[in-house]
Amino acid sequence: MFGKFRNAPRLSEALRELGIAASFWPGGRMRWVTHLDVNRVAVDAAIAAVREITEGRT
Repeated sequence: MFGKFRNAPRLSEALRELGIAASFWPGGRMRWVTHLDVNRVAVDAAIAAVREITEGRT
């Protein structure tokens, strides 16, 4: 999954603090991939974390 964010490095750091790894490139592009042991619950939790961080609730 790819996304574009104004402050990708900050988002990446905030996610890392929650145990979620996301890489970023210049221009605000980010990339997420899962491993075989990541289930639907974990993916939903990561999506919720991105929403909370980007909407300023954390």
